[in-house]
Amino acid sequence: MERVRALTDQLEAGITGLFQSGQYAAYLQSLSKLHHYSSGNIFLIKLQCPHASMVAGYGDWKRKFGRHVKAGETGITILAPCPYWARDEVEETGPDGQTIKEQKWVKKTGFTTATVFDVSQTEGRELPSLGVESLTGTVEGYEKLLSTLKSISPSARAPCRRASMGRTTTRNRRLPSAPA
Repeated sequence: MERVRALTDQLEAGITGLFQSGQYAAYLQSLSKLHHYSSGNIFLIKLQCPHASMVAGYGDWKRKFGRHVKAGETGITILAPCPYWARDEVEETGPDGQTIKEQKWVKKTGFTTATVFDVSQTEGRELPSLGVESLTGTVEGYEKLLSTLKSISPSARAPCRRASMGRTTTRNRRLPSAPA
């Protein structure tokens, strides 16, 4: 029990230190500058650059992050929405119940291609991080803990099993792992 208390005290102190240091605020500020990509664009990004973890356009890397794309790097092509206005014939029902066709300006969305670059394709000012990129090491007594959890877990309602979580990123969102 003392080891658990010591570990939770250490965790609490670390989290408090993280919030008070301003490092967490800088990290979140950096994340807020990143564009959120659609699942289709994430798929395109992962197809072209399986190791991609944090992507932005050429100008965003320069303006928002103080970084530049390395010479000779090939960009990642994604789809970008391109809204436009067009005149369309629209059917409306008049006050007398008659259908009226008239020309109106309607906002539509087309798509064009855009180029983005992964952070690994850039260099320049260091990006804020939490200082913990991945958790490594072992947990003392892990096998005993797992067997205890399995023994008390009702297998039908809450199965307890070991599974891979895939590759995660602390940058923007969880990105799926490349197929093995």
